[in-house]
Amino acid sequence: MIERNLFMSAASYESLEGKGEFLWYLVDSIVASIGALTNDKIEAQLQIETSEGKVLTTLALRKKVQKFKELILNNDLNILAFTAIDTTKPLEMVSYTELADIYIYTPLSGGASFYQIGFREWYALDFGVDRFQNLLVNLLFDVCRNIDVVAGFVTHDIYWPGLIVTAHERHIGFPGLVKTADYKDHFRGYFWGNLLSENHVHALGGIENIVRNAPCYQVKEVGNRNVYLQLTESILDFSDEKLARLKDYFKPILRTKQKETDPRGYDYLRYIPD
Repeated sequence: MIERNLFMSAASYESLEGKGEFLWYLVDSIVASIGALTNDKIEAQLQIETSEGKVLTTLALRKKVQKFKELILNNDLNILAFTAIDTTKPLEMVSYTELADIYIYTPLSGGASFYQIGFREWYALDFGVDRFQNLLVNLLFDVCRNIDVVAGFVTHDIYWPGLIVTAHERHIGFPGLVKTADYKDHFRGYFWGNLLSENHVHALGGIENIVRNAPCYQVKEVGNRNVYLQLTESILDFSDEKLARLKDYFKPILRTKQKETDPRGYDYLRYIPD
């Protein structure tokens, strides 16, 4: 049985340059939410790669938290990767050892930056799904307020930080790492929570039209340029039928399938066939 996770992703064409304070805020928010520095059963791993290519890793963040905080605050980064592991779980059960992950990435050759955060479903169920659902939505909004997000989402799927391509992008054969501004015109799929940017909103007829017609539980403006559409009240309760209606509504902003793709490459993800 494939385990699903609670997952947030935001894409931007801004680099990580000068974002040290905000990156530390994201790490600190997750570290605090799971008690990674106070619970002896949790091992917190952190790796950063500076814009000069220097890689620094700690497998004991509890002891080196101040050092890594200073490194994040004082360096421009290309990659930040954080993993929290439950040391009481058997190591061979990988999906049951990891509690939470962060993966923040800017490609060296330019293109989209990704801010991604995930919680394992089993961990969220143990400590309250609503708590982690709300945390991911609020962190998505925080990312949006601090950078120019062109496409963001929160969902319940097998996505995990480091997995860049979405189910819809795999279905249509579209590469995840794009160097153009394509995300500004095309949304990345259809999810439980969907953060649209200006061009998406315009293509769907504007905010008032979205509020009236979107097949969603909630529509909310985020800042001056983004709109958030949430499919249902609970992240664990959205059906393929609801996703299909959202996919149909999103047609003006979705890329279309250009070639046949092998579904074995993504059939474990939640997607709606054409």
